[in-house]
Amino acid sequence: MRVLLVADIVGGVRTFTRELVRELDRRGIEVHLALIGVGSPDEFPGAASCEVRDLRLEWMPQPWEDVKDTSAWVATLRDRHRPDVIHMNTFAPLDDPDVPVLLTVHSCVLTWWRAVLGRDAPTSWSRYRDLVRRALARADTIVVPTRAFGRELGLLYGDEFQTCAIPNGRAVGEGDDVAAREPLVVTVGRLWDKAKNSGLLIDAAASIEGRVVLIGPERDDGAAPPALLAERDVLAYLRRAAVFAEPARYEPFGLAALEAALCGCALVLGDIPTLREVWGDAALFVSPDDPEALIDAVNGLLRDPLRRSRVALRARERAQRYPPAAMAEMYASAYEQLVDTGVAA
Repeated sequence: MRVLLVADIVGGVRTFTRELVRELDRRGIEVHLALIGVGSPDEFPGAASCEVRDLRLEWMPQPWEDVKDTSAWVATLRDRHRPDVIHMNTFAPLDDPDVPVLLTVHSCVLTWWRAVLGRDAPTSWSRYRDLVRRALARADTIVVPTRAFGRELGLLYGDEFQTCAIPNGRAVGEGDDVAAREPLVVTVGRLWDKAKNSGLLIDAAASIEGRVVLIGPERDDGAAPPALLAERDVLAYLRRAAVFAEPARYEPFGLAALEAALCGCALVLGDIPTLREVWGDAALFVSPDDPEALIDAVNGLLRDPLRRSRVALRARERAQRYPPAAMAEMYASAYEQLVDTGVAA
């Protein structure tokens, strides 16, 4: 089995790609990578080949020439590697009907707009909408990280685009005993992204009975620390922290929460369908619009170490449902189905 995998490495898709490629290689699947962004091929052990280009993605300002270049680049790699399956993680167009295509939709600007701003995106996003619709129509299989996110896509683009859910997987070394934690509250992610709702945590920080640390690119107003830490340093924070707080308005899956749970944090998350699906009763949920609920949930955990330990252990146990091996097994099965039938069943 030979797969051409096309993905951006701007955010969490970078981690997804690294974990998936490593596990696919263990299963004897030959993966050739076309990565969009800034990075080194050495970050992706297990790939048969890896090329990286710093091109704009479809959600970035004035992206269309780069989107066109991405399509041409993928066509060149398709001809060179002759894959059995093309696994797209972007919406760049493909023109070859002879190679089965699996499209993983990690996120979508238009679903973001509805969830975060409570209204449809303006007409300036019409070209993006058309691009996504064409990509969905072109794909033989459409994968989403949660069923709830698949339903959100269906509301925007039509139920004729059937999706299947393959949860993301992550492996990190577990943290120390969940009971031996500092009164430290951490969030991780793009702090400028209103979907993460870090502003609610910033507003609540003065009333939280512990140290609050926000890790990620700086917000425009300078309210958060400017440093984007290396992965090992982020995990070091999570292994010390008592609570991971992300009162998100929009999160198709949530890799940061998964990392935090594996590291031993209790989780306080935004009460949205996707995070409910991933975590069930293994997290505390708060309204993204209620700072007092966030304060009460976090302080309740900090004041009661035994309860916090129980919540953290439930989160860690739930996180064990999402190993990279399980994710890769589901993708390998989807690839095999496409090769066997030429299209998804």
